[in-house]
Amino acid sequence: MDKDGINMVLRNKSSATPVSAVNWQGLQQMSVDEVKNYFNPNLNQLHDPFLMKDMDKSTNRIEQALEEGQKIMVYGDYDVDGTTSVALVYSFLSSFYDNLMYYIPDRYKEGYGISIQGIDRAKKEGVDLIIALDCGIKANEKIENANSLKIDFIICDHHTPGEELPKAIAVLDPKRIDCNYPYKELSGCGIGFKLCQALNLKNSWGKDVLYNLLDLTALSIASDIVPLTGENRVLAYFGLKLINEKPRKSIARLLELANKDGRIDITALVFFGALGMVAIFDLFGFERLRERMEQPWKHISFATKIALYFSLGLVGIGSISYWLLERGGTLDGMSPFGQFTTSVFQSATRTSGFNTVDIGQVGVPMLFLLIILMFIGSSSS
Repeated sequence: MDKDGINMVLRNKSSATPVSAVNWQGLQQMSVDEVKNYFNPNLNQLHDPFLMKDMDKSTNRIEQALEEGQKIMVYGDYDVDGTTSVALVYSFLSSFYDNLMYYIPDRYKEGYGISIQGIDRAKKEGVDLIIALDCGIKANEKIENANSLKIDFIICDHHTPGEELPKAIAVLDPKRIDCNYPYKELSGCGIGFKLCQALNLKNSWGKDVLYNLLDLTALSIASDIVPLTGENRVLAYFGLKLINEKPRKSIARLLELANKDGRIDITALVFFGALGMVAIFDLFGFERLRERMEQPWKHISFATKIALYFSLGLVGIGSISYWLLERGGTLDGMSPFGQFTTSVFQSATRTSGFNTVDIGQVGVPMLFLLIILMFIGSSSS
């Protein structure tokens, strides 16, 4: 479709996207209908979730668990995509079923993905079914271990599978070679949403509960930086509407703390890092989050901490001071430490040939990191 055709669509349709943000080259590869859908996202554009391989097996197993009163564990990775996945699926299931729990592995003790500790915890808690979100596609040995303990697994992942799929009850992943699902770029939370959508379609539980969780899906899409096309664009659009028009309490509070006024768009969501921790705030609370951040800090020696503080201060203050010096500032009135760090960066930059703008931009994040580490250090001491 050429630019004239695209402009005609813009004139005749209310657009969800500002013209200044249009990717003309990408749009020219689309059909007329695809361009119309691009500018006017609609929930009716979402694909039938049962087009995804193993979706029928997934819903059947969950329905069996509900009917028999079995305990379900909602298990997710520790990053934003994983935690929002857990928040979405747990919130959806808990709206009509209460024999369930959630689990997110400890980043430092258990590492990424499904862990033996998590499976042991499930066994101890009498869990019959684990729904794994944003992880599990290559956890073949862990799934075998769970099978030996009579614990069933449903895997909901968006990463590329290995040569052999885990022997789970069901494996939901549009990147499976044998999966013909039309859209391959969903986030982990997006896969969780499709599972809930399928359960909703089969049981007519009502769309309100599910669609009120789209803000979590938008957070996952932004934070995992998946392509903003197809279903991701629709889910992100309606998730952003929720964040802007009816934010959940945790999001509203974070926006207030950040003094963020005006409309939140997808770009703000990507870089506004505090929002990415919403699911963790909802699930654990701030104290639990701070406890996780403090764990590695407690094992660093006092001398190492001092060296780290000094290094970050050297980089931060030195780079900013040198950046200002190159723009007409002077060393007059600067502290001895400031003069020393500036001189170091002046010599290093002239030797290496780095751009002074690049050097100057290093300082702000270094000082910001220094402040965070000092906060963690003071709270853990």
